Amino acid sequence: MLALYSKFCLILLARTSKDGSSMDPTMMYMIISLFVVFIMILGIVFLRNRLVPLFRLWYIVMVYGKFSFEFLEFFKENNLRNPHNNCIRDEITLHFSVFFKLLKNAVSYQTETLLEYGNSPFLSNYKSLVKRKGNPECINVARFGESKVKVVGYNEMLSGFKMKSLYYFVDEKLTLGEYIFAELQQIDPSQIIRSISSKYLNNIQLDADCFYITDPLGNKLNYEHNGFSINIRYLFLGNEQINEVLGYLFSNENPIIRGFGKTLKDEELLNRF
Repeated sequence: MLALYSKFCLILLARTSKDGSSMDPTMMYMIISLFVVFIMILGIVFLRNRLVPLFRLWYIVMVYGKFSFEFLEFFKENNLRNPHNNCIRDEITLHFSVFFKLLKNAVSYQTETLLEYGNSPFLSNYKSLVKRKGNPECINVARFGESKVKVVGYNEMLSGFKMKSLYYFVDEKLTLGEYIFAELQQIDPSQIIRSISSKYLNNIQLDADCFYITDPLGNKLNYEHNGFSINIRYLFLGNEQINEVLGYLFSNENPIIRGFGKTLKDEELLNRF
């Protein structure tokens, strides 16, 4: 294209020289106009791979927002670093899987008190959380089959302890809540355990580093002290559609379990930045 344009300009200049006259203003304007058009076409050809994604990103921000699943997935698809902090460094699926494959040496208890995750009702949506707590300080996304999963988190204080509170939304419904205490040198685990026992187990003594509590509706709490952090997870199991998604993902009777490694790999790619 550049060679063709150069050849065309040489022909025009040669014709002007042959006529023995200076270049006609009209001809000059024509050359300038052609040059401008040529530069525009050249820019579109070489920049279209950038302009199209940028226009798509603008559309996503305008329609869905900067904290949406679509926004983060755009960065993954284009191998770009997303502008938000990750809430967790491992795969989101692992934070659900502890309820479907019990952790080793864990102790199980039953409670007559319904489990609840702070002041956030299960099945509430992301918008209601943001309205109450503001934009999240971290975010992760994944896919469980066709379902969209988003994790958002906030740094908070509880009884003088630093912690991170995470909210896991499956198809825009709060399904899992998690408290993470990472600064173990500043934490008294026995105080946390006593608080859990007081609320759900009538103050019975709990000595295990890992235990489960199930409420009358089948919802579950998992406490895990793994030596690096203390994780307290609350899983809601009162929604049939979400239960099907989770059951299909973790069931040994379904083909998805054979692709569980692929699920983790896909999620790792989604969150690698």
